[in-house]
Amino acid sequence: MTDKKIIEIIKSHINHCGKDAKPLYSLGYETAVSNIIRDINGAYQRELDGKMSELGERNYALIVQGIKSSGTYDPNEMFFMFEESLYVHEADTIWDFLDWVNADEMARRFGHGNYEQRFQEYLTSKLI
Repeated sequence: MTDKKIIEIIKSHINHCGKDAKPLYSLGYETAVSNIIRDINGAYQRELDGKMSELGERNYALIVQGIKSSGTYDPNEMFFMFEESLYVHEADTIWDFLDWVNADEMARRFGHGNYEQRFQEYLTSKLI
C-alpha cells in the first residue's frame, strides 16, 4: 500500500466532521487511531485479495487431507472438504490451482517437497 493511500484514509477520518458527525478528536485518541488502523488494514487486505504469491504450509495441509480422503486432485470431488477453512481471498486461486493440476494427469502432481514449486508454475502459467 502506498503512503498516498494511507494519507487519504487518514484525511477521510479527519474530514469526517459532517453535519451530524462528531469530530475525530472527540472520539478519544485510542478509538480514533483504532478506526484509522482498521480502515488501513481493510484497504491493504483488499489489495491482497486474489494475489497469492505462495501456497503456504497451512493450505498445503488442508489440500492434502482432501486429496487423501477423495483420492483425486479434482476440486469438484474434494474442495468442499476444506473450503470453509480457507481465507476468502484464497479460495478461487486454490480452486483454479487444483483444477490446473488435475488437468494434466501425470506431470503436475505435487507433494511435501515440491508444492511451492508447483504453485509457482501455476502462477507463471497464469501470466502467459
